[in-house]
Amino acid sequence: MSVNLDPSLSDNSLRRRLIIGSLSLAIAVSIIFIVVAYRLTSDLAESIEVKAFNKQFNWFFVELEALDSDLDQRDSLFATVQKNRIYQNLDADFVKFELLFNNQTLQIRDTLDTIEITNAIRNLGFPLQADGATEIDNQHVFWQFQRNSAGTFSLLIVRKISSLDEAFDYITNRLSITAFLTFWLAVWAALTMAAIITKRFEANNQKLAYLAMHDPLTGLKNRTYLTEFFTTQIEQQSVKPHQLATPHGALLMIDLNNFKDVIDAFGHATGDELLNELASRLKVTLVEHHLLVRYRSDSFVIWLNTDDPQQIMPIVSDILSCCGREVQIANKQFEVGASIGIACYPSDGTELDTLLKHADIAMFQAKKFRIGAEFYQKQLPEFSERQVLLRGQLSRAVELKQFVLVYQPKVSLPDGKLVGVEALARWKHPDEGLLSPDSFIELIEQGGIIHSFSRLVISEAVRQISVWLSAGKTIPVSINLSVYNLADGDLVPFINGQLEHFKVPANLLEVELTESATMVDITVTKKAFADLRNLGVKLSIDDFGTGMSSFAYLRELDVDFVKIDRSFVATMMDDKRNELVVQGLITMCHSLEKKVIAEGIETEQQAHKLFELGCRIAQGYYFAKPCFAEDMQQYMT
Repeated sequence: MSVNLDPSLSDNSLRRRLIIGSLSLAIAVSIIFIVVAYRLTSDLAESIEVKAFNKQFNWFFVELEALDSDLDQRDSLFATVQKNRIYQNLDADFVKFELLFNNQTLQIRDTLDTIEITNAIRNLGFPLQADGATEIDNQHVFWQFQRNSAGTFSLLIVRKISSLDEAFDYITNRLSITAFLTFWLAVWAALTMAAIITKRFEANNQKLAYLAMHDPLTGLKNRTYLTEFFTTQIEQQSVKPHQLATPHGALLMIDLNNFKDVIDAFGHATGDELLNELASRLKVTLVEHHLLVRYRSDSFVIWLNTDDPQQIMPIVSDILSCCGREVQIANKQFEVGASIGIACYPSDGTELDTLLKHADIAMFQAKKFRIGAEFYQKQLPEFSERQVLLRGQLSRAVELKQFVLVYQPKVSLPDGKLVGVEALARWKHPDEGLLSPDSFIELIEQGGIIHSFSRLVISEAVRQISVWLSAGKTIPVSINLSVYNLADGDLVPFINGQLEHFKVPANLLEVELTESATMVDITVTKKAFADLRNLGVKLSIDDFGTGMSSFAYLRELDVDFVKIDRSFVATMMDDKRNELVVQGLITMCHSLEKKVIAEGIETEQQAHKLFELGCRIAQGYYFAKPCFAEDMQQYMT
């Protein structure tokens, strides 16, 4: 993908189109103005002419009627009119017409039709038009006749009033000047408007070009810039090795470890401030010839112009140090830390998508084992396309509450009576059906939505306890929490709120945490367990016996139950050593007054052996598989 960062071409084209369009509009407006003004003026002039012509007729025919019997006086009237030029449009043609009529050149009858009159006018050399107007030297003339009381007819022909011609010429000249000025005013306005609009467009284009290549929050380059940079600076150089040396570099994927916790606890505004502070630190840490990009919400990508580990690791150490240092925001201190995955070019990939994928894999490996940074290695387990798709759908799944709970019974030995259930999450995927935790739990923990997911599980489990209580069944329910939940300061208040909302006794809820999770930070674990204990919630250590410090830490944690890992139960019938381990675990827990639960029981022999070894609570497929709440009735007696 290539992005044009130079808006000059589009700006010039836009300016050209604006100017042409504006000038065309100005010309069109001027033409319309001239035509309309001309027509209005012409109609006004003709209207004035017709009115003046009618006044002449009315006056003149009255005079002629009075003098109709006296030709001498009538000739004198004609002469007086022409001499004094009372009406400048009266001329000899009028006299000739009148004399012709009165000398009976035309046959005098009681009526005289228009055809006879128009023929007479044509015979006198005036080309007559259909509307009764004639053209004399390109000038309109008007005629009218009237039958006198004596039986004669009078005909009057009037040229267009010369004063009106002059007035019309005057108005026309002024209209032309006005139109010309209007046109140039429109041109000036069009050019000014085009310049203003173009300037604004240029400014907006520059802003859009900046936003297209930069993150609006931190001001860092964004993914689009990274793609453009890699295409132009890396791939093109690789295609032309004879011109430029084949480049080498390393792509670092940096993911903040506890950023989601900050968002959940303090909101997005605090998260934005935290990101800005870390972005500023990273910019200071890197030298100018390296590229820093904000890749997604809490992830950064850095391109280093070297693939030499001896040069990469000092920079990685500086990055881990600057991300691990305390950040103070509004008198609050935050420590987030970072996990970094490193993919080298070209050894780990020659395309950007490949490098990003491999750096992502290495980053998750570093996050999983909490080792800070990890180079990509081909033997690292890669995420399948399905896992990538599922990871992208998890947040939406939590929002839509697509996760449901199934319940696996816990029974007493040896009678097999129900003593409680373990709530296990399932993803009711719209396309793939019901998915087990193996498909999504690790993705949830890595994706930063573990708190939202855990709250959903807690709320549903407590609600189900209340449903069973309403039906007269007192069934304790255990839920599994992640190590990431221990650092959630709002966890205990949330659990307390749910218990109060559904009116459920705290001792009917049991929290399970894997042994490996409890060992991550014993101080944090002890505090979280103490808070839950004060609430009245039961506590349990899951998968016990698999950790390196099982016996040492057991006395540190105040728990009610210890669940022996299924790996010991599965092999104790075939391996005497594992049987001795199970026996030792049971004895030790009893000596510390902890109840023991054996999980993963699949045969009757295993159940009997565990009872012989002193275990009194069991769980496994031999007794019951996980089922939905509505199917639990068969286990309730």
